Amino acid sequence: MILGVDHIALASRDLSADGAALAGLGFTERFRDAGVPNAAVKRSLQAQHRDIHDLAIHDHPGSVALELTVHAPQLVASGHLGFVPVIAGVAAPPLARTAAPLASEVPAPPGVAEALYEALGITATWQPVPELGAAVWSTKAQASTTVPACACCVADLAASTRFFRDTLKARALAAGTSGGRAWQALELFGPVMRWRLRVLLVAAIAQAEREPLLLDSAGFPCIALLTSDIAKDGNAIESALGRPIDGRFGVGVNGKSLEIALARGPSAEFVELIQVRRG
Repeated sequence: MILGVDHIALASRDLSADGAALAGLGFTERFRDAGVPNAAVKRSLQAQHRDIHDLAIHDHPGSVALELTVHAPQLVASGHLGFVPVIAGVAAPPLARTAAPLASEVPAPPGVAEALYEALGITATWQPVPELGAAVWSTKAQASTTVPACACCVADLAASTRFFRDTLKARALAAGTSGGRAWQALELFGPVMRWRLRVLLVAAIAQAEREPLLLDSAGFPCIALLTSDIAKDGNAIESALGRPIDGRFGVGVNGKSLEIALARGPSAEFVELIQVRRG
């Protein structure tokens, strides 16, 4: 059973430098773990595979938790940035350029700001964060009890909507078209607030937005979900996709023993299932 959202992964070049960039956006580090074994099944899902990787989880009162994941010193350029979070309460100006950005920064996807407003009532601004080689949707609205949100361009809106709604058990909130772009808003519901997330899926209109991401692509390529039964939920994903998931493996992180399953959805969006081993 899907319990909710654990985090969205943010590809990183350096935990300390990128952690400082996130701190500038109001995030605090929950923990970091270096030298974590990197599963061999992820070789085909990365451009640069190493036997170990580093990670850190960062929390924010107006955002889904983010996991900084360092697969290699470089990021892979991408045509879109995956599950870009909306960060509430961001009132500071954009961060100073203290690190070299990617060769070509990804511009704001047209129509998505309008869709965030129409679908979720969020007035958001596209904020590049060159230190991270990425961008976020920022809003000055205070978080309070608002459910966090993210937005993702998908190549097949209908198929991705069915996958999130029917297989991942997200509940549909609204659907429409804004700025010439179709969208679907859903909510991944959890028993506690920090496991809940509103997901805005928007139809890709540019070829670059249709490009599949890798785990080490710049941006936010993967959404991680907590589950109480990884075998059952993994089988449900395989049945929905009509093919095996991309990999299953065990790993120890922050003193916990985890079972992980990775799958690409209908639009090649990465979904990670996480179950904490007991005993």
